[in-house]
Amino acid sequence: MIRELRVGIRIGAAVGAAGGLLVGLYAALVGSLATDSLLGLAAFAVNAYLPLVVILPGFFYLNLRYNPDTERDRPVIRAVPYWIALIGWVAALAAGLVFFMMPVTMAPIVFNRGVTFETVTPWYQMVFDGVFPWRTAVVGIGALVGFWLAAGRVEKQDG
Repeated sequence: MIRELRVGIRIGAAVGAAGGLLVGLYAALVGSLATDSLLGLAAFAVNAYLPLVVILPGFFYLNLRYNPDTERDRPVIRAVPYWIALIGWVAALAAGLVFFMMPVTMAPIVFNRGVTFETVTPWYQMVFDGVFPWRTAVVGIGALVGFWLAAGRVEKQDG
């Protein structure tokens, strides 16, 4: 039970960190270049969060199947793929939100968009309120389905 928990959290956290950072960098960089106001950047960033619904399960599947770091955990993954998927989903969703918010919060400071370290709290709150709860719920439900499908595919390929 402990080993399954460790494997699921490790894979899920890696998936969430990579996916969240990828989407967060896209939202921060493209949003900063494509918009001319802080409100426009916030709107772009919160809508750019939605592709995580596809990216998280895709990264999860790739990690389960092809990541050499998971080689020693393959027997555990084959034995309980759905349990690993559920644990990984929780970790990926949490890490994805955190790693998404880091570049999005820092972009207006770096690109001199009217946010300083002293005024970053209202900016963070504006973006977080846009992402949480309903966009996170959409990403969470869609990603859960994707994680479940990825686990089933791994079970069929390995079984």
